Amino acid sequence: MKYIVNLNGKNYEVEVEKTEAVITSVSEAVAAPAPAPAPARRPYVMRGMLPFGYRDFVTPEQKEKIYEIQDEFRPRFEELSKQMEALRKEMEQKMEEVLTPEQKGKINARKNEIQRRMSAPRRRPNPNR
Repeated sequence: MKYIVNLNGKNYEVEVEKTEAVITSVSEAVAAPAPAPAPARRPYVMRGMLPFGYRDFVTPEQKEKIYEIQDEFRPRFEELSKQMEALRKEMEQKMEEVLTPEQKGKINARKNEIQRRMSAPRRRPNPNR
């Protein structure tokens, strides 16, 4: 199979057989227009999410104000989330103190088994069976 290849401004006729290529002739390059540069993309900035049902009814100005309100409250939610995690850990520690060593071992084994199953690659059922 023969191909015309442009390399460094020169056209080459290339004949390909299996995985080998042989240059059979060289001709002067025809000036081709340079491809148009890709449009510049703005860096993606993650914004908040509009509450359910708002999207179809708010103006762009209202949308921006809602995002600003979400940005204002985000640090407070992050702080509360950290407090909730610390509280959850404290509760788990106190609950664990109630258990016997044998129960702790069994529970840890169960947790490890669940973790192993969750991290294992999932197999999709074969629909042809």
